[in-house]
Amino acid sequence: MTSTTKISMRRFETSSISKLNGENYTVWRIRLVCFFKTHQLMEIVDGTQIRPAASGPDQENWDEGNNEALTVMLFTMTDEQVEMVFGCKTAPEMWDKLSSIYQSTSGENKQALWQKFYLIMADEKSPVKTMIQIQNIASQLRSLGIVIDDVAEVARVISSLARDKYRQFREAWRSVDISKQSTGLLLSRLKTLELEDDESDKSKANQSYFEDESERAFSVKKPFSNCAIGSTKNVWINDSGADRHYCGRLDWFYGYEKYSQPISVSLADNSYMSVKGTGKVRVNALVKKMWEEIEIHNVKYVPGGANLLSENVLLDEGFEVKKTGNDSIVYYRNGKCDIEAERRWASSNEI
Repeated sequence: MTSTTKISMRRFETSSISKLNGENYTVWRIRLVCFFKTHQLMEIVDGTQIRPAASGPDQENWDEGNNEALTVMLFTMTDEQVEMVFGCKTAPEMWDKLSSIYQSTSGENKQALWQKFYLIMADEKSPVKTMIQIQNIASQLRSLGIVIDDVAEVARVISSLARDKYRQFREAWRSVDISKQSTGLLLSRLKTLELEDDESDKSKANQSYFEDESERAFSVKKPFSNCAIGSTKNVWINDSGADRHYCGRLDWFYGYEKYSQPISVSLADNSYMSVKGTGKVRVNALVKKMWEEIEIHNVKYVPGGANLLSENVLLDEGFEVKKTGNDSIVYYRNGKCDIEAERRWASSNEI
């Protein structure tokens, strides 16, 4: 539904202006300033053009502009905010009162804004919304004369992503060249993260595997997330048929690079899956009888897909594979035992 405000003979489009609710004053003010400048009302609103004392056309024009500005402000404020400016008769009076409320230079106001700036965490809100909220508060602090540069904003946003689910994202961000760690790039990465998470959540259980039927439940022990072996979403599956390493969980990646266009990969059953990007993944593997953290390079991201460790890739890298009975599979390097894994048979609810 389109919202318009009709004043005199002019119509004003106000649907793009979110109503002032007490927390979005900076954004609301920026939009209103642009709006008033576009419609030649700003000089009346900021008091530059005062009301002519003598009656006549000039006074009438000022009164009309004042009424237009007043109406636009009132129509883009919540009822609670309108009550706060009750009694203001002119647009400059209302504009100044709102400024005194939300742009006060008092120590109390600065302290309150600083507290909000440092307390915001990405718990209930999405990472993107959290970043926007932090930027809004930073803008208000700047209007009070406080210097907050791009580096400080980026650092605060990253610190707000303290939950373990964002660990891989934080590590990936630290791998970005420090000279390129801007708020613009960070916002773009967070939007990509949310988009990929949404795609992963929507993926269905009918995932296709490359591996031979006899080895479809073989898994490298203890993935880096420390999840117990169970659901195939949380384990790595040894695959003797895959030509690349594949991972279905974006939160396990670091140094991730998204493809400009997804790449279709053909499966053994003639179906296709979509590869969205590539990066590195850390896992805990049993190496020479000791649990060690290793890196798997050139891993392809397939939203919601299985986590496949390509036997072919490891063979190309100089490993040898020995499969002993039905219990284990061991990779050897230079004739010495290296990565060990266990063979398990998958139940129907794990496939």
